[in-house]
Amino acid sequence: MKPQSKVSFFRHATSVLTIAALGISSAALWGAPAAPPAALTPEQISKLKAMQLDLNRTQARTEADIKIAKLELQAILEDEKAEFSTIQAKVDQLKKAEGALLLVADHAAYHVGQLVAVRRALGIWP
Repeated sequence: MKPQSKVSFFRHATSVLTIAALGISSAALWGAPAAPPAALTPEQISKLKAMQLDLNRTQARTEADIKIAKLELQAILEDEKAEFSTIQAKVDQLKKAEGALLLVADHAAYHVGQLVAVRRALGIWP
């Protein structure tokens, strides 16, 4: 999987988290009738917004780490005197940053699953 597609996957996962948290079904997004969403309390909405902000912050930091690691790797590769161990260390750093991005996306997907399970248990999932 290309790094860009990992970022796209992460963005999709965060969108899915937001949509599920707000009780919007995919059918409703495409104009099909859907079950009415459960009313959320102001406190629940506030918590969801805080979770989304934290997720967005993590995404931005992780994407920045990946971009910086790529820039540094490119600079090392252009240096004719660079040692293999230095190059390998930078590649490992880049792999870890990309892995962290996938881990955050996986964590978001886990929370979507929790929301679905709770909504199903309450009988309010389409």
